[in-house]
Amino acid sequence: APVACLLCDKKLKFKGISVHIHEHFSYFPYRCNDCDFESSQASELEYHIYLTDHNGAKSIDQYKQQEVEDKFN
Repeated sequence: APVACLLCDKKLKFKGISVHIHEHFSYFPYRCNDCDFESSQASELEYHIYLTDHNGAKSIDQYKQQEVEDKFN
């Protein structure tokens, strides 16, 4: 059953409520060492690091990139 956020009444799955609350308070404990990217979820940081070489280019391993994108979409 969905849980309502106490701050905005948005309905979320129970497992997603803590990440949602972190975003309300701009609490982003996961930070990239090479740029100013930050996230409330470790998986988003991992995805950022995988896709970015910090020169603006995307990963050239198309099979692995598709595998990762399928995981996150």
